Amino acid sequence: MFSFYLVKHSKCRSDFLNRVKQSEQLKRAAKESGKPVPASSLKRQPQGPRKQHLVRTRGNKPQIVEPIPYQFVA
Repeated sequence: MFSFYLVKHSKCRSDFLNRVKQSEQLKRAAKESGKPVPASSLKRQPQGPRKQHLVRTRGNKPQIVEPIPYQFVA
C-alpha cells in the first residue's frame, strides 16, 4: 500500500513564483528610477558547477566495476 501523505511536493513551482515576484519588483524599481532593467537579471540563472575537491584513497581502496555477463536462460 502507498501512502500519498509522505510524498514531498516539488519546489519547482514555488521557485518559479519567487522568481516572478522578484522580477516584478526589479521592473517596478527600474520604472520608478527611469533606468532599463537588464534582461539577464530577469531570466533564471542556472546553477554553476560544484567546487572541486580531492578524493582520498588512503584506507579506501578503489573498487573495480565490471558489467555482469548476460546469461541466456531458456
